[in-house]
Amino acid sequence: MSLLTITGAALIATPHASATEVSTATCFVAGSEMALAPGISLIPSQQHIRDRGMSITCTGQLGDRQLDPSRSGIWDVDVTTGTRPGPGGTGTCLTDAGDGHITVHLPTTDGGILELDGPATYTAAGPGTALQGNLGQYHFRSLALSVPDLSHPEGNCFTAPLQHWLTAGPLMLFDTAE
Repeated sequence: MSLLTITGAALIATPHASATEVSTATCFVAGSEMALAPGISLIPSQQHIRDRGMSITCTGQLGDRQLDPSRSGIWDVDVTTGTRPGPGGTGTCLTDAGDGHITVHLPTTDGGILELDGPATYTAAGPGTALQGNLGQYHFRSLALSVPDLSHPEGNCFTAPLQHWLTAGPLMLFDTAE
């Protein structure tokens, strides 16, 4: 033990087992999303959303792997709308809450890929979505915004079911171990 005095305040260092750092990563996810036919509308329903190949870029370290922010990884999602209880769980394009599964492939600085997958839940209101879950041993939280995909003008939610939109937002991955 040591005793330090800084500006009149005494700080006493106490020994502890190890100075293990918590694994964390800051990421950004962006890409096209797609609801399978018939799509999401103003009528409550359970629809399947399948996203393949969205871009995820991360900086940080997970376990003993340093993530490479100069290379984009792959973010794949399968979720079902309208499966969560509460007012947000209507399964419409205005309010929604659902469950699903996410798989990510994150590039590492050693030239490899860190593959993680796990369950997720989300709640959405209008263009905003809060997503959380587990990817392997790591927990994640994300907030994303969505806008219509103008290359698919046929769906708009109000006069025709929405099947295509663009989404982007930050994501935090962190180790839940103490």
